[in-house]
Amino acid sequence: MQRARDRVDVLKAGDGSVASLSSRTTFGADDLGVALYTQPPNVEVSVREFEDFTKDRLKVLHAIDRLCGFDFRIENMSELRQQLAKELNESHLNLGYPSSKQKVDSFLTDKADYTRRDSISHYALRLAFCKTRDARDWFLKNEQRLFVLRFDALSPEAREAYLDSAGVKCKRFQPKAQLSLDQLQKSTAGAKTWRGQTGEAQRPEYEQHFYEMPFQEATPSLIASRRIVLQGGKAYVPSSALKLIIAKRFKDLLTASLDVAFQGLPVALADPRVGGFLRDLQEFGMQLLVAPKSSSDE
Repeated sequence: MQRARDRVDVLKAGDGSVASLSSRTTFGADDLGVALYTQPPNVEVSVREFEDFTKDRLKVLHAIDRLCGFDFRIENMSELRQQLAKELNESHLNLGYPSSKQKVDSFLTDKADYTRRDSISHYALRLAFCKTRDARDWFLKNEQRLFVLRFDALSPEAREAYLDSAGVKCKRFQPKAQLSLDQLQKSTAGAKTWRGQTGEAQRPEYEQHFYEMPFQEATPSLIASRRIVLQGGKAYVPSSALKLIIAKRFKDLLTASLDVAFQGLPVALADPRVGGFLRDLQEFGMQLLVAPKSSSDE
């Protein structure tokens, strides 16, 4: 293999340009690179990077799978953040809001590196796990869990902007004569939580933010479980349930994309640079048995 010329050209992600910002700039409404993966990356990557990025992501997905088990509720993914921190940090698939001047100054560079690594590894595993029904189901389930974990880490402003960019038509609820915040809080299952130490009197706390959207944007599961209020063709959704709406959109998009990946799979498997690695992932990826790291830096 030739070195620089034989770099793997993996699919599309923008121009990768990094703007300079003053250290005073904050990124409180940034999307932290959370992706629906609608555009494949258009970047150069060495064979070594392609394999390493993919293996690292596979380890993260397996860690998620082990912790979640069979019936873990996807809305509770944030509870696992601490337990998954090691795998996410080691794989460099964890990006947070900058907390110091140094991190502010390097944030856009860090985000560009994170986005590159994230998109390459996602699309590689998409190719590896698109062949069989079992592989698709496993990949879909754990990628959706990872997506929700990341979406949960966004600030409220970033979540609103993200939903808008994803085409989810919603706006923050403003009380009106025929429907007040108090009415929504008391009529929405799950909008009330109980606080207090064990053995002490528990006090209720209500969800403070709701979103108004066309009822067809709400998922059937939210309607069936009465976790939203429907009135006049509108759905009123507590902020804690927004993740379920965008998670369903993520799953639907990825399901369709796996069909596209399957159509392109023969070409990828025929590539002598990555074909053997993808076959190993197809055969052993669900057991986390993958070949040792390549000794080549190509």
